[in-house]
Amino acid sequence: MITIDGGTGVILSNGVEVASEKMVDEWRTTTDQSHGSGVNIIDEYWERNDSYFALIGKSMTESSGVFSFPLTGIYLVTASVSFYSSSGAMAYQGCLIQASTDNFSSSIVIGNNYSSSGDTNYYSSTTARAVFDVTDTSTHKVRLATNFPGTGSIQGSSITQRTCFNFTRLAST
Repeated sequence: MITIDGGTGVILSNGVEVASEKMVDEWRTTTDQSHGSGVNIIDEYWERNDSYFALIGKSMTESSGVFSFPLTGIYLVTASVSFYSSSGAMAYQGCLIQASTDNFSSSIVIGNNYSSSGDTNYYSSTTARAVFDVTDTSTHKVRLATNFPGTGSIQGSSITQRTCFNFTRLAST
């Protein structure tokens, strides 16, 4: 049986939500960035994808690499990082999705993945995914970080998605 909750306007089928507000947004870094050894937050050169993409629903906001959600809900968060090693093989390159429920007074890694490069002048990429339950838009946030030994760079582009985030709202929380 399909019903509409009178208090929230949520459409239910046998008590299960079937038509939540949709939202899809994509962001990317626009320029290459050098990073040193260890964990580095990607906190600059972000832009919304404006190539072959149209925002669906409400938009994410970004400030110094911290992304805020427009609505509460369950989100699929996908991050990709493209790496370039110019000074020799790198044992690993990590893509880390960091999340916080307290405006980054503290954080946890909710998704990560690693790749490795084999030689000097070598490109690699890795993608991480996580589902994040945003119960409060004023405190629940995410950001992208990298982790690698030595010095390397991440690749950016104002035309394609190289180092990027994709946010998809799956359902209400």
